[in-house]
Amino acid sequence: SQKLKVSYQDIEREVVRGEIITPDVIDASTQQRIINQVEEEYDLCFKYNEAKRAVSLARLKLYNNQRKDSDAVGDPLMFTVFNTIHAALYDDRLMVNWEGRGGKGDEDVEENLNALSNYDYDLMGKAELDYYWNWDAEFFGRGLLLMMDFDRSKGVMAPVPELIDAVTFIRDPRAKSVNGDMRGKGGMRFGGWEVGATYYELKDLPGYFNISSLMKDKEVRSMMDEAREARALAQGNTYFPAQEEALGKYNNYEFRLLDWFTTIKGKKYLVTLGNRRNTLVRLIELKYGVRWPIIDRALYPMASDWDGVSIPDLTEDKQRARAVLINLGLMSAKSDALPQYLFDQTRIKNKNDLNWRRDKYIGV
Repeated sequence: SQKLKVSYQDIEREVVRGEIITPDVIDASTQQRIINQVEEEYDLCFKYNEAKRAVSLARLKLYNNQRKDSDAVGDPLMFTVFNTIHAALYDDRLMVNWEGRGGKGDEDVEENLNALSNYDYDLMGKAELDYYWNWDAEFFGRGLLLMMDFDRSKGVMAPVPELIDAVTFIRDPRAKSVNGDMRGKGGMRFGGWEVGATYYELKDLPGYFNISSLMKDKEVRSMMDEAREARALAQGNTYFPAQEEALGKYNNYEFRLLDWFTTIKGKKYLVTLGNRRNTLVRLIELKYGVRWPIIDRALYPMASDWDGVSIPDLTEDKQRARAVLINLGLMSAKSDALPQYLFDQTRIKNKNDLNWRRDKYIGV
């Protein structure tokens, strides 16, 4: 294509769900209009999703809190229920087989497609991917899987699925699901998530431009940083985002980017912005239908509702209540074993006589 001005013959990883738009076909004013549109949509989505995101981040501590008071006891109700359901839903084997309609030659096609499916299943790490995809759906109510890239390197030739961190994904307030029903009704108009990448990581990927203009200037409130901090605190680690600033721009410094799906003049695009959403670094016009290249998996979906019901929705209050009761019971047991007493100082002269010890004799 003349529009692409890119040859894919020697590129190992390519975007198969869209057409890369290069900066030589969009002028500066058009780029700015795209940036302004995304900024308006981002502001709307961020404000709408902020309360739900805050709750989800706080629940990570309930799932595994390694920073709890050493004198307190935590209750594992959420973990127990979560992993019981997780084990019931997870299967690390490909459960789909191709089956022909019985026509001539169908048997050979069946065998070839089944062999190819199992081959791709292993190369894609689908067993591990399903584990984490299910985990997101169970914990956040909906898991999101991006399907846009394809690895054409020798010995691979397979799709490259990418799990989107559900807690950093913000979306259209009116969306009921990613792509809606068969007619697309209820699908999101726009939505996106933050990603991090170094200069050379971006340079090796197709479609990026303006990467030399990226600056060491991170978001005032980065969704990805907030998620990392919540997970680090839950695990008992110390999170130092400021230390990242000590790295050189071309020495593995991680830039914050926003990947954003939106519709521009009736066409669907993936827009990537950097420098606090002020610089356009990638633009891909999506092809192959009108659906977003995201597969969403819901745990307990509700009609006309994006979030549905997650496992923490059902267990959070019970776990907090049980933890309170357990700790009150522990305090009560300690008080029974080691209560407080009043003693007559005129009768007991030596206060060391009050120190408890097994098989102790006190002279009277």
